Parts: sequence; C-alpha cells; structure tokens
Amino acid sequence: MKVWQVVAPRELEQVRLSQKDVEVDGIVKIRTSLVGLSFCDIKMFMGDSVSVDKAYPFSLGTKAVGVISDDAHNFKRGQRVVVDPFIACGSCYMCKTQTVNKQGNVNCSDVQTYINVLGGGLLSDFAYVPVTNLYELPSSIKDEDAIFAEYIALGLNALSQISLEKAEYVAIFGGGITGNILAQLVLYYQAVPIIIDDDEHKLEIAKAHGVYYTVNAKTENVQSKIREITSSRGAEVGVYIASSNLDLGDMLGSMDEYGRVCILGTEYNKQYLNVSLTQILSRQLNVLGVKSGYGFMAQAINILANKAVNLTGLTREVVQFKDVPKVLEKLAGESVPQYKTVVKT
Repeated sequence: MKVWQVVAPRELEQVRLSQKDVEVDGIVKIRTSLVGLSFCDIKMFMGDSVSVDKAYPFSLGTKAVGVISDDAHNFKRGQRVVVDPFIACGSCYMCKTQTVNKQGNVNCSDVQTYINVLGGGLLSDFAYVPVTNLYELPSSIKDEDAIFAEYIALGLNALSQISLEKAEYVAIFGGGITGNILAQLVLYYQAVPIIIDDDEHKLEIAKAHGVYYTVNAKTENVQSKIREITSSRGAEVGVYIASSNLDLGDMLGSMDEYGRVCILGTEYNKQYLNVSLTQILSRQLNVLGVKSGYGFMAQAINILANKAVNLTGLTREVVQFKDVPKVLEKLAGESVPQYKTVVKT
C-alpha cells in the first residue's frame, strides 16, 4: 500500500505500509480513484494547521472516491463509493452521553476527519475505512463530482444550524469552493444568496452558477452594497467562510437586527477572526460555528444525484500520485488555494 506521509513541515516521503495487520471488524478496504487536496491538507503539510494536531509522520486526505477492493459486509467488489470523512470522536461529553441533534446524529463536539485505519489520511492507493463511512455512488454521479460531497455536506450542516427560511437574504463572505457551493444550496432552498469576495474571477464563476447578487470587497463598499440589495434592512443570515481572509466586521455590520451568523470551516487565519463584540451585541446577533458536515453525507449525495449544484470551474487540475510533493509545494505558496486540486491514484 503506497502512502504519501508528511514526516516534517513541507517534507513528504512515499512509504509502503503493510496491510496484513488490518483485520478489524467493520473495516472495508477500498482502492482509491481520486483524492481531493483541501486547504486543511495544505496547512498540515506546511506544519501550520490550526485545526488538526497530529504527530509525525501522518498522511493527508479527507476527500476520496474509490471502488470496493474485496467483498465485505453489504458491499461487492468493484462498487463505486465515496468516503464520508466525518466520524464522532467517541470521547467528548456529547458522545459519552449520546446527546443527539435535530437530525438524530450524536452531537459530537470534536468530529474527526482523518479516518483511514492505516495511515490516517486517504492520500494512498488503498485505504481501510469504517463500513459506516462508505456510500455507494449511483451511476449518474461522476467521480469528479463526488469528490465535492464533503463540501456539500458542510454547507447543508450550516444551513440546518442557522434554520434557513425561504426568501431570506444570506450574505456569504468568501467565494471559493465552500462559498460557491453554499450559495447554490441557498438557491436550492429558495433563499437569496449574496456572495462577497475580493477576487472578481470567483464572483464571475458564482454568477455563472446562478448567483445574481455579488459584491467585490476590493472595489465596493460592502456594507452599503448589502444594505442596498436588502432594501436597507441588512441580511437575515450571514456566513463567514473561515479561510476567506475577508473583513469579519463587514459581515457583522451588514446584518439585520437579530440576524443569525455562522462561522464556517476548519482552517483560518486568527488575525481575521478577531472582532469587537460590540457589533454582535448592538444588533443582538446569534453567532455559531460549524466545522464539519457530520451527518449530512447521504443528503449531499442526493443533492449531487439531482444535479442541484453546478461544479463547473471548481476543479483546477487533476494530477498524478507521483507528482503530489511538487503540487503541494506549489499550493503552499498560495495564500488560500481557491480551486480544487485532485490526485488521481
């Protein structure tokens, strides 16, 4: 089993791990086809992650599509599957008391995402994952689209937590993959997204995907523009993509009285999340954080099957497994990679 392991900051080694010791009940072997590299993977490669603390060596990759390697449980060899990377930690108070949320899932406070029994991450030619974290892919969903299921699950969790209602304005600060997909989900649930970003190219992609309202944070007054769009009220809902590096104060200042605010994502730069509580108190805002799509993978697959999101233009490149080191080094030189890089294993 070939695995790329991070052995030190910005240093990778390809190793072969023995598979003979992996005989755990409930674990299924898959042959990975595509593995998506996330911003979290890049930060971990750099040794600069704020969300995941792992001892060296470790492997990367939470987003993967593959095929069943051997008949196991209800799966047959050759079946196409997508990996649900979210798994409850089992040790927090919520897990120990089996406290569930409104979706009926254990309301884990520390959801884990590196679930490969052998190596942690999924950036390998084979992986061993819990059978409960595998979903069969219908033939109507391409591998290249299924790799985005985790983003869709993340967005669905956010919309559930903020209790989105029809016709509400949703100001989304960050127009990269997460923000783009979230905006399309907002449209799917018949609300009105407004995407804010300082990159005009991302805003153009959002428009091509059906988002009518966009605001360029570099050339426009964000708060004034959102007030104009919402007839001076402000947005009922605000979602700040944690890795966007935009002005969080701009979002808080664009909210309607009693608005709901969600900070969404796993990786972030601390300097952009420092904000005065005055804006929250003065508008009596409700603020929450969402960092996973735990419990929403099946719904995400249904969204993909119904072609409810347009993923055109969100993949930058598909690279070969052997090229992972130089690709990660290139991505590490970007402040926040905005398009998905996919590894063909």
